[in-house]
Amino acid sequence: MSKRKNTLNDLEEFLKLQASTLVPPQPVEPAITKEETIAEPVSKPVEIAHPPEYAHQPLDLIAELKKTAGRSKAGFYDFIVRAVESLPDNNPNDILLINTALYLKHGDNWKQGIEEYWRKRKTLTAKG
Repeated sequence: MSKRKNTLNDLEEFLKLQASTLVPPQPVEPAITKEETIAEPVSKPVEIAHPPEYAHQPLDLIAELKKTAGRSKAGFYDFIVRAVESLPDNNPNDILLINTALYLKHGDNWKQGIEEYWRKRKTLTAKG
């Protein structure tokens, strides 16, 4: 009987590794004491001043993403990585998204793929 690879275990291992590298959150403001009172909520309709930025994106963008994913999943994951790289201020969530896209792209060789990406990225930023 052949042994089948359990990709869910690999994904769980990967996500645990990523979670251990994230910075723990800052403590929240002190809790309200019993002596403090909470103001009654005012019930009025919420108005959105501006629609979300993505509301202005052409619907063709979604169609193009679907076409890209249909042609080449690796190309789609590369697109995700490039899109996240172009964000103005990277945070741990962005790094997790890049690593997840690389994990999905490289399959069984995900560790090597992620290490190679960050090695190249470090080299590029050192030159630039």
